[in-house]
Amino acid sequence: MAAHLTSKSDVYIFGVVLQEMIIVRRSMDKNRPNAEHNLVQWARPYLGERRKFYKLIDPD
Repeated sequence: MAAHLTSKSDVYIFGVVLQEMIIVRRSMDKNRPNAEHNLVQWARPYLGERRKFYKLIDPD
């Protein structure tokens, strides 16, 4: 597979890593329910509003 890395892909990957650190979940986790396998897709609805964003953060 020929993946061409660009500055956009670097920014996207940085965002995913940042989400992993804040939410304390892996970016792909098949042990979670189907709707939560992909961290980015699962977290997207929560990122638009501040009140919802705080629900994502791991309390521990």
